[in-house]
Amino acid sequence: MARLAICATLFALLAHPTQAQDISVTPLSKINTNAVGLITPQNAGLPANFWADADAHNISRLINAQHHHKIPAARAFLNRLMVTELIPPTETAGDVATLTARLDWLMENGALDAADALLDKAGATHPDLFARWFDVKLMLSRNFQACAPLKVNQALSDDLSTKIYCLAQNMDWFSAELTLVSGKNLGAITPERAQLLSYFLDPDLMDEGPEPKIQNNSSPLEFTLREALALPRSATGTTLSQAHIDLDDAAGWLAQLRAGERLARVGAIPARYLDALYSDNKASASGGVWERVRAVSKLKQALASESPEQICTALNTAWHEMGNASLHHVFAEIFAESISIHNLPEQCIQTQIHTILMHPNFGLYLFDLIEFIPDQTVLRTILSGDFANAIPTTPIEHAILNAFTTQPPVLVSPAPAILSALSDTTNGTDSDPRSVERLITTLRASGFETEAQRMALQYIILDANT
Repeated sequence: MARLAICATLFALLAHPTQAQDISVTPLSKINTNAVGLITPQNAGLPANFWADADAHNISRLINAQHHHKIPAARAFLNRLMVTELIPPTETAGDVATLTARLDWLMENGALDAADALLDKAGATHPDLFARWFDVKLMLSRNFQACAPLKVNQALSDDLSTKIYCLAQNMDWFSAELTLVSGKNLGAITPERAQLLSYFLDPDLMDEGPEPKIQNNSSPLEFTLREALALPRSATGTTLSQAHIDLDDAAGWLAQLRAGERLARVGAIPARYLDALYSDNKASASGGVWERVRAVSKLKQALASESPEQICTALNTAWHEMGNASLHHVFAEIFAESISIHNLPEQCIQTQIHTILMHPNFGLYLFDLIEFIPDQTVLRTILSGDFANAIPTTPIEHAILNAFTTQPPVLVSPAPAILSALSDTTNGTDSDPRSVERLITTLRASGFETEAQRMALQYIILDANT
């Protein structure tokens, strides 16, 4: 009976996939700007009225409080909220605060393609939307598209730097120079930005003038100008949105690997993309990313050999190396299916199980390994739904067990409660266990039992592997 209960739970988890493939199409004339999305609520596993009873500015504030959540299932859930076509919260006519908050979250997390698709659907008809349109297009190296709306409607931006750049893109060099001079004289453009624009308009000036200072936290425009002028980057590195430029072959393999790991870690690119980067060549050095390239290659070789001993050794090594870069979930998406079919030695059974459980659709691969999870562990009881004999051994497990064995409260407005709980647990397994308990409880109270189970499993696995 316990096995049947576990199987039923696994099928329930698979009933609401974390990633939907279908994209809805709505006539432009019927679009509510704040409601635009790329996925229908049905395909996303979300109620269409998820935001409906909440205040728009409160929701915007709570979305802006979300950063890089360290639990993959939590990030995936947030991503679904940002890209799904939901009834918008209560708003003032003409207000786009909810959509801009969603776009800012996607951009901060490097999800440029999703942000770009949302903007294409909403249109850059509002100054706040044009500002995001301009930044996203620049980061995707679509420079002419970035300026297209401004050419039609100059009122979309009062930023002189943006106007100067777009005048140059439209080959109106005289107007660009004149606007730059006027902007400098009026103090409307910072000296650093003015210097970059001057060199961009006339690169020969760089032979005589000083090199622009290296800037931390460059805006998309400043980053674009510096890249165009081949100027050095900040020592603090690039943002996730800016990292996309290093996926280009021209950046070199090491830069591609580093950017690929950063973006795959937050779900901005698929795991298979990083897998392809790892496979592009052979590791030419040691340490850091090279150890992960080497470990992934050895695991693939071991899988090809079908030797349980070789697979076991390579699996443990690769799991450890990927964990050093917080890439356990990416590793799982790459290898869960291929390792699930092998009967491996005892010393790597736990790694095999943890790898599979970190996969979004782990129920497809776990069945034959369930019996290796001890009955009284919280991990096993989450899968079975029977917590009567669970024995928690860590603060995280205690918190999660409490969340599943306590009657969830009745929530009048689930959306703010969920966003608040997510922002309080951004640090993943380093979060206060009481906040983790509140997150799982809030999800269950809001009807997101599947998401609660997924996040709980990942909290336990990642806590055990830190």
